[in-house]
Formats: sequence, structure tokens, C-alpha cells
Amino acid sequence: MSKNATPNIGSLSLSSGTQSRCCWYCGRGEETLATKLQKCGRCGLAVYCNRECQRGDWKLHKAKCKRLTEIVVDTDVKNRLRSGALKRQLLTLSEGTVILTIRDPDITTIGDMNLAVERAQFEAPFLVCKSLLRVDLKGCTKLTSVGSGAFWDCTSLTSVVLPDRLTQLGDSAFQDCTSLTSVVFPNSLTVLGEAAFVACSALTSVVLPNNLTQIGLAAFLDCSSLTSVVLPDSLTMLGESAFGCTSLTSVLLPDSLTMLGNGAFGQCSSLTSVVFRDSLTQIDNGAFSDCTSLTSVVLPDSLTELGEQAFGGCSSLTSVVLPDSLTELVFAAFGRCTSLTSVVLPNSLTQLGKQAFQECTSLTSMVLPNSLTQLSEAAFGGCTSLTSVVLPNSLTQVGFGAFSECTSLTSVVLPDSLTQVGGAAFCECTSLTSVVMPDSAVLGDYVFEQCDALLQKATFAGFDSVELYLRHRYISITLRKLVLRLLGKYNRAVNNAEGTEAEKHASVLAQFPADNSGSLDVGLFLKAMSASGGDGEKGLVGYILKFV
Repeated sequence: MSKNATPNIGSLSLSSGTQSRCCWYCGRGEETLATKLQKCGRCGLAVYCNRECQRGDWKLHKAKCKRLTEIVVDTDVKNRLRSGALKRQLLTLSEGTVILTIRDPDITTIGDMNLAVERAQFEAPFLVCKSLLRVDLKGCTKLTSVGSGAFWDCTSLTSVVLPDRLTQLGDSAFQDCTSLTSVVFPNSLTVLGEAAFVACSALTSVVLPNNLTQIGLAAFLDCSSLTSVVLPDSLTMLGESAFGCTSLTSVLLPDSLTMLGNGAFGQCSSLTSVVFRDSLTQIDNGAFSDCTSLTSVVLPDSLTELGEQAFGGCSSLTSVVLPDSLTELVFAAFGRCTSLTSVVLPNSLTQLGKQAFQECTSLTSMVLPNSLTQLSEAAFGGCTSLTSVVLPNSLTQVGFGAFSECTSLTSVVLPDSLTQVGGAAFCECTSLTSVVMPDSAVLGDYVFEQCDALLQKATFAGFDSVELYLRHRYISITLRKLVLRLLGKYNRAVNNAEGTEAEKHASVLAQFPADNSGSLDVGLFLKAMSASGGDGEKGLVGYILKFV
């Protein structure tokens, strides 16, 4: 076989008018070759670069070679399309046997751009014309649109030549054309309608034109063989579920794109990398949900909104860096990212939404930013490898089940700013042994339910509940800190005094008022001295040693 041939069995292309004739085997256009394409000697319709390509295609071509029919429509085109006469003729012929050429210098549309999908299923000009193998529209020099459902379910269609002035492809224009393998659009195209190529399961590559501004909802959904796509710099809007393609491996987003629609790349299970541009401000719900091969994400500084479940179920994702422009993580943004081990949260973040990192079972530690005020329901629920978490002094609320089933979590320090701890917040944290909880925090029901290790410590200390044990422990720890601080002040005063050791202690004690008229520190100091039996240094140290 020639080195110049790039065989692609069953090759098909959707080409612009500048590539009107191409090899039926390798797909190369005649304008790229040193010689003209050679016709098949039997049917006179199939064309090839050389004999090597012809031999490579023969296995598929021989079954239809003698049955191929060329139909040229160049008179009364508009009427034959509208009346359905051409469609009825095509429906009588065998599958994959028709090469259709339409030539009309005046026609501007084939089909209806405004035709509802429900009607397109019955009225589209070539709906279910399985006899179509190749279509050439280059002779329609004024054609600007191919309407809704125009070639829907033409399952044998392998090649379409589009004219250079085409600007719009309607909704479902080539839906379920399961033999298409590649697409090249004319540069004039600006709008790609909803579901335009949905379920084109043989489509392997797409090169989109530089003037394209919109890709509609589900435009390439379920194109299960699509491996790569190049998005043009002109693109400003990517519709919902635009690429739900299980074989897509990489995506380069253009500078012009500001928003990714809901589920734009959802369930692209082979996608390993995405390059985000600084122009992107919004990633909508489920944009990359269940992209199970995606390993790392660095989001741009321009991003201000990250939708629900945006990266939910990305089970291979190991690291995430979030930009300072982001203030909130909403529902399940990174839920079920079971390989996630590293997360860098921005200092601008004020709220972690429900289930934000739920069931991130490889996450071992978290440092929450000082800007955070609210930790919502089940934010880290089921993070079974989480061993430590640092909560900021800005935090006021911990939601229901926020750390439930974090079975490896051993200790947590709740900040003094905390006012509310939701029900079951630490439920089933079976390894939790140490909690510092402020006296001001109001606890919901079952906060420490099934925290077996903590319950054992509370019982051993003589307390009926974990809450009572923790509150007493907080008071003890607070008092210990206070006494140690006061002892430090006392010792510094003694060191600065003159005389014998006894005279130094006596002179320092004399500096404190007999009543509680001094500062708070003095009053508490006097209480500590009273509790120690008033026995000077010895009594105070004895009192302190109860806590140290």
C-alpha cells in the first residue's frame, strides 16, 4: 500500500464545497493530490487516490458497486423537495446505493429551519432516506441553511459536500447518521443547531469553522467514537450536553468562550485533560460530571460561578486548584471524586454547599480558608480517609451531617466563632477521640452519634453524654490556659521584685487589690488564689498542677 494513503474503512466526510471530490477510502480531497482521482471501472461513480485505496475499499464497495445509482436534481428542485417527490423516489431504492447531486443556483434553504422536531420526524426532506450514500450540495451556490431534521436517520450516509455560503445547520439536521466518521464545515457556518449530530456513533473527529459562534444543545451528544474536537476562537456559547461523547480524550477551550452550559462535557468518560482559558466566567451544572478519566483541574482566575455537580463523579480526579474569584461551592460540586487527595480552596470562599466533597474517599486532610462562614449539609460526609481538618475562626455554622461517616477523623478543634452545630454533624466518626468545642455552640440532635471512641472517653470520665463531657473539657482547657497566662504574669512580677524570695512573693501579692475592683485578669487571679487555699505560690502552683 502507498505511504500516502491513510486507509479508513467506510470512510466518510462532511465537506465544504472546496472539497467536492474525495477518495472513497482515505477521504483526501482531489485538490490535495498531484493527479486526479481515479474512477472505479465497474460503477464509474466511486473515486480513489490510487489502486491501493481502491483495493482497500473493495471489501465494502463490491457489495454495492453494480447497484450504485447517481441521481442528479437540477430542475424544479424547490417543488420536488417541497412535494416530497424526491424523498418518495429515494425510499424505494436499496440502502446505501444512491449518490445524490443537487444543483440549483437560486435555492437558499433545504428544509425548514423553524420546523418543530415533532413535525420534522414526518416532514423533513430526506428523513430516513437510508438509500443515500453520498450527497453533493455544492451546486446550490446560494444555499445558506439546511433545516431541522433534513437528513435525520440517513444511516447509510457517508459523505455530504456543503456549499461555501452555508451559515446554519438546523436542529437534528444529521441526527442518527450512524455512518459519518468525520466532519469539515465551511467557514461561513455560524450556527450549529440543537442535536445537529446527536448519535452519529461513527464520527471520530470534528473541525469547526472559525466563524462559528453557537453550538446548540446536545449538538454532538452520544457521538461515541468522537475522540477530538477543536473549538474555534469565535465560539461564545456552548449549549447544554453539547458533547456527551464517551471516547473524547482532550478539549482545548477558546479564549472567546465565557460560559459552559449544563452538562456540556458530562459523561465524557475518556476525557483526561481540559485547558481552561482566562475568559471563562461560568461553568454550569454537571458540565464535567462523570468524566471518570479526568485527573487534574486548574480553574481560571476569571471564574466566578461553578455549578452544581460541575465535577461530580470524576472518579480519577486527584487534585483541584480553585481561583480566588470564587466565593461559593454549591451542591455536590466535587461529590464522589473518589481519587481526590489535594484541594486548594481560595481565601475568597465564604460558603461550602451541600455535599460539596461528599464521598471523596481519598481525601486525607483539609485546611479551610479564613473567609469561610458556613459549612453546609454533608459537605464532607463519607470522606472515609479524612484524618484532620482545620476549621477557621470565621466559621459560624456547621451543617447537618457535615462530617458524618468520616471514619478516620481522630480530632477536631471547633473555633470559638461557632454558634451552631447541625444534627449528626459528626455521626459515625468512629475514630474521633478528641474534640475541642466552644461553650457558645448550640448542638443539634445526634451530633456525636455512634462516635464510639469518644463515647468511651466520656463514660470513663464519668459523664452520661459526649456533649457534657466536651463542654466540661472545654471549660477545663480554657481555665488551664487562663491560669497559665496569669502564672506567667505573676512570675515576671516576682522576677522584677527586690528582696528575698519570700519578700518578692509578698510584695507581688500586695500589688493585687483585696476585692474584685481590678481588671478581669486580677479578679480571676484572686479566684484562683482563693481556690488554692490562699497559700501563696505553693497553693497557686498546686492549683495549676491539677490542670497541667
